[in-house]
Amino acid sequence: MVFLWRNDDDSCDCCDFQERNMTSGSILPSRRYSGRRQSDQRRSDRRHSDRRHSGRLLTDTANHSNVVNMVPQSVRSILDVGCGDGSVGCALLMQENGREVCGIEYDGGLATQAASRLSHVMQGDLNTMDWKKALGDRRFDCIIFSNVLERLVDPSRCLAEAMQFLVAGGCVVLGMQNIRHISTLHSIYLSDIFPRRDSGIFGSTPQHWFTISDAYRLLEDNNLKVTKMSLVLRWSDIGEGPMSKLLNRLPSRVQAWGPIREFLAHRVCLRAVYRR
Repeated sequence: MVFLWRNDDDSCDCCDFQERNMTSGSILPSRRYSGRRQSDQRRSDRRHSDRRHSGRLLTDTANHSNVVNMVPQSVRSILDVGCGDGSVGCALLMQENGREVCGIEYDGGLATQAASRLSHVMQGDLNTMDWKKALGDRRFDCIIFSNVLERLVDPSRCLAEAMQFLVAGGCVVLGMQNIRHISTLHSIYLSDIFPRRDSGIFGSTPQHWFTISDAYRLLEDNNLKVTKMSLVLRWSDIGEGPMSKLLNRLPSRVQAWGPIREFLAHRVCLRAVYRR
């Protein structure tokens, strides 16, 4: 475990989501999809390649903003598990004076970037980390898991370990991609392909995939009660387009309607309160 601290003289300049490359930490090395349908996969990848870079930036913008907006303004101490380059934590620090945001990140380069933006950063492997040694007597009002639990060997164990450091009445903000998205149905059931891409639902790093119901159960199994849900709707797995923008302009009650929620929600963000 490596501990990194922010220099108080450093400015936090990462809060303009539109202009920064939101690079997230990688827990596992990338893999390329291989198999009997490689030629189909290559055609699919070429079809998406023109949109991939800009699509990833737009998606990260939506995802990061989604997480930030789920954190209550009254929160003062925050732990961002899998904090990446510290972009989310930086935005949270800029929202409210007197906040403290600590981060844990596996990737050394990203941890170094995050250390210049957050209050404290710990570099370590969440699969093997000694939480008590790393965090000591620290306690947090809010713990964030954004696109990280699905990359771990045992997501439930990691969540349970983190709960020891959440104050009574504190909350967890959980962000995950929805494997039940319509692009999954299209790829697997219609095209007979399980793709591997650099990002999106079929990104190369996840070890687990979750539906929205799975995410609810993961929280409930750890004595957490979901109090708020936010969705990022997408028409496809890669890139943005007019249809996705239109979907996200729908009223929240329409977005939460069963078929739209289950099959067009590309990402779900849940806020849950800890019940001791």
